[in-house]
Amino acid sequence: IAYIGTFYTGLYTLDVSNLKEHFYLGQVDLPNLTSTELFNSHLYCLPYSDSSLYIVDVNNPSFPEIVGEIITDNNILDFCIQDSLLYLVEVGNGIRVYDLRYPASPPEIAFHETTGYKINVYENYLFLSDSFGNYPGTARLKLFDIENLDNFQLLSDLNLGEATDYSVKKIMLNFSDSPNLILGCRRSVVTVSIHENELQHENEYILNS
Repeated sequence: IAYIGTFYTGLYTLDVSNLKEHFYLGQVDLPNLTSTELFNSHLYCLPYSDSSLYIVDVNNPSFPEIVGEIITDNNILDFCIQDSLLYLVEVGNGIRVYDLRYPASPPEIAFHETTGYKINVYENYLFLSDSFGNYPGTARLKLFDIENLDNFQLLSDLNLGEATDYSVKKIMLNFSDSPNLILGCRRSVVTVSIHENELQHENEYILNS
């Protein structure tokens, strides 16, 4: 089953078992979707510039149904899921953590005040992109130890470069090999490794346009 989030017409479920012919199964009216992630037959859907993250039950893909939502005070910039926990970044507040064992209404179990906009998690590491300084600003990546969710520990931060080139659009994990991270940036691709809990720049490729 494929789940397609579209900007204008919402969420679609498709049967793609036959690679030569895909079949429409169902649809939910959730326009402006920018990211989706599946966990335990529920799809977590984030619309563009929204303070709600919608929870869609896709156990029966022919009849997907919105069964809950996570609502924050300000817009949600990004989210990720590890195990049964969902981590999101909220504008002007920080990182909120929710327990997905209760999908209709996930309780918030942790909060850490910080700034950032793209997030990913691997085991006890949390990665958060950020920028600081006057325009155009400097893009950076922060590494936290989240073994204790009540006390996030900042382990390292790495300045990437001018935000017009290095503003992070996606944090991709590569822990089966080194470098451990691949950062898709606005005009570049950057590889980063972790040595003794320190982020280290490995290589980069600057895009021409």
